[in-house]
Amino acid sequence: MKNLLKPLCLIAFISIFATSCTTLSRQMKEANYKVEFKKDDFTYSELNTGSAIETKILGIDWQRLFKKEYFGPAQTLQNQIPFVGAVLDPSAVDGYAMYDLMAKNPGYDVIFFPTFERKGFSIPNLYSKTEVKVTAKLGKLVNK
Repeated sequence: MKNLLKPLCLIAFISIFATSCTTLSRQMKEANYKVEFKKDDFTYSELNTGSAIETKILGIDWQRLFKKEYFGPAQTLQNQIPFVGAVLDPSAVDGYAMYDLMAKNPGYDVIFFPTFERKGFSIPNLYSKTEVKVTAKLGKLVNK
């Protein structure tokens, strides 16, 4: 009996931990759509500016801890504010500055080629203050 107990316990242990949950998923194929705009599809503004200041104490932005500023139902900066142009590795404070730009100029649909001016001061892991000023032209879709 003792000789059977060890192999049965080993088989029971292996069968319990070797089994896993089954996950079934289905995916829908995404449509391959492309929307092309021409320069004449937009009316353009003059250069406008927006700004934002981010102050972090102990690595946390206490001012925006429970407040998010973005346009539309987006989760990342690339999807938050529609802009045209290359913004390499945008930070959250860049997004806040673009939010300020769009909030100051209601009625526009897109930001064209934003440029950023950054000023900052930092004591690593304790305190940092970053000021960002964004300058760009804004575009509004023309109804034809």
